[in-house]
Amino acid sequence: MKKNIIHTIFSVILFLFFIGCAGGNYHLVIEDYYQPLTTDDTIKSNVTFTAEVIPRGGTKNVSRGAYTPDTIPLPENRVIHIYIYDGEYTPITGTPINFVIYSSTSAGIVAPTSAQYDINLDPGTYNFYALTELNHDSDKTPPFLYSDGTDGLKYMLSDNLDYLWWGYEGIVISDNESTNVNMQFQHICTQIQVTFIAASGHTITSISTPNIQYPSNTDIYLQMANGSITTSYTLASGMMNLDSIPGSNTFYIDLIPFEPPDNTMIMKVPLNLDNKGISWYDVNLPIPTEGVYEQGYCYMYDIYFGETTRATLTNSLIY
Repeated sequence: MKKNIIHTIFSVILFLFFIGCAGGNYHLVIEDYYQPLTTDDTIKSNVTFTAEVIPRGGTKNVSRGAYTPDTIPLPENRVIHIYIYDGEYTPITGTPINFVIYSSTSAGIVAPTSAQYDINLDPGTYNFYALTELNHDSDKTPPFLYSDGTDGLKYMLSDNLDYLWWGYEGIVISDNESTNVNMQFQHICTQIQVTFIAASGHTITSISTPNIQYPSNTDIYLQMANGSITTSYTLASGMMNLDSIPGSNTFYIDLIPFEPPDNTMIMKVPLNLDNKGISWYDVNLPIPTEGVYEQGYCYMYDIYFGETTRATLTNSLIY
């Protein structure tokens, strides 16, 4: 009996000792069913995500991360690379404290592609960056990250893909059990959109796939920290096909921002006018006033076919 009383007193003293060491922030963490119970002085927050896209024509706010509410859910089956950095360091350099791969399981809803990508963060301030792509033919995983060790982190990009980037610095994670972060992606490439119109007295019978002259390029990189694109071009140029918008005479293509060689932009259009069979038309597109097709813009053209062929630049929408 005496031995039991001594054992009980010793257990109470030991329990109070551990409570005192925890400083009032005592939290039990079971690392594994067969492991002994351990203590941790912080409560990690499980981070979840939702995802939206700012549509073309949406107005960007002046402050990064703050946009108009005119958004649409990120389409399903898109792979998203998310990078998390310590919020005390800007610009970002080195290795992220967390890198995860998510996918949009349904419109606007994203989840980790593997259990290992479940995010649990200590309370603190973090910088989040993410990249995905919209491929008009198939879904592809974004390219791998690259760093030259001097100017931060980059992605190697490809042509004819509509890349979506999101970045938000200074996200505060508290000691809540869960934190939801809403990603608002924006288009970072340039888009050319053309609508073919029959002039008065004429009819467009059919249109085959048009293509556009585009300079070959190398070393295309996205700067992950700010969403800007840097690139260099070779002198050679080739032709790239446009995609159609079903049920219309409108076609489009997503491109890395570029400056047209010799200030000339040529489109070749295989078109059947007035049911006379397919003929190829060479159309000179007016170059934007700035002399370049800029990142984050959609350049809209109307092209008229009749006795003569002419193209007008009707609008330049901010993505």
